[in-house]
Amino acid sequence: MNYLDCKRLKRDISRQKLRVSDLRDSTVRISPVLSDMPKAQTSGSKTERAVEALTMEQLRLESMEHRLRAMIDSIPDEYIREMFRQRVDRGRSWQWIAVHTEGNNSADSIRKMVHRYRW
Repeated sequence: MNYLDCKRLKRDISRQKLRVSDLRDSTVRISPVLSDMPKAQTSGSKTERAVEALTMEQLRLESMEHRLRAMIDSIPDEYIREMFRQRVDRGRSWQWIAVHTEGNNSADSIRKMVHRYRW
């Protein structure tokens, strides 16, 4: 595993969050049919199907977020792990990481360390 794997997963998480948000919005917009007319038996209403789809997508999102945290937590080097956490999980800039971590590293050296690290 490397930084690019984490970055891809983070991008997928962002897309999944958008998908969940869209489903949540569409679930809210569904209005019930207010009619006394008899209807054919169906396996579920439109609202039930939308809520079920939303629940599945939320579970998928939680799974992806858990996988990202586990991926970062599996880094054996504590110093590098913290840099990954700051960059990937919290979205900090390389400059911010360089200023707030131990050592006299430049933003560019931090970036190179993270990009080259494999575990």
